[in-house]
Amino acid sequence: MATDVAARGIDISNISHVVNYSIPQNPESYVHRIGRTGRAGREGVAITFVTPREERQLRLIMAVSKAKITKGKLPTMEQVMTARTESLKEKIQEFIDDRRFDSFLKMAERLSEGLEPIEVAAALLKFHLEGFGKEVVRESGGVSLDDTGAAQGMVRLFMTVGREQNVRAGDIIKAIADKANIPGKAIGGINIFDKFTFVEVPRESAEKVIEVMHQSIVSGQKVAVAPAKPREGESRGSDRGRRR
Repeated sequence: MATDVAARGIDISNISHVVNYSIPQNPESYVHRIGRTGRAGREGVAITFVTPREERQLRLIMAVSKAKITKGKLPTMEQVMTARTESLKEKIQEFIDDRRFDSFLKMAERLSEGLEPIEVAAALLKFHLEGFGKEVVRESGGVSLDDTGAAQGMVRLFMTVGREQNVRAGDIIKAIADKANIPGKAIGGINIFDKFTFVEVPRESAEKVIEVMHQSIVSGQKVAVAPAKPREGESRGSDRGRRR
């Protein structure tokens, strides 16, 4: 990840990619950041994540720096899963080709004893890949989007971040609004507990919110997001309705 400090103070050879997780504040910083790659006649790639609200800043950077930036599109969760599966398949083939798994054969035999090998493989894949894709999230939660205990027209979501991570309602609102591109005022009640948070979002936006927020960063913490289960006595110890 590129930062302004790293861009100016670190010189590492043979960097192939620079990723700007947040858009630089000015064209000069952008030039310093991407200058870490493609040095000494080599080629490199600079990738910058930009939200719709930051497109004006991006146009300014392009105009001042004369940089040609090609607009791309983030891959879908399905594409990410497909790419990870293909990568895993290639790695498995490597192990099979040079027999680097002999010491694990007996373990595999014990694990699969009395079980269907294909089901064992599927369970291991789930263990390895879980957390990438809304289908996996729904499986783990086992809750319908229409049965989360939310207000009419809303869906209640569970997030694995809370007071212990110093998260505030405003942080939750900003993250969802920015990543899902929905108005902050459309986000409903927020209940922050010590280790987790419940937040209500419009039903028509719920799937998108889950997709873009799961495994994202909120207040410096990577979070998991899933449909919530209705809970009795939730208000005890929570920050009910807390917003900003």
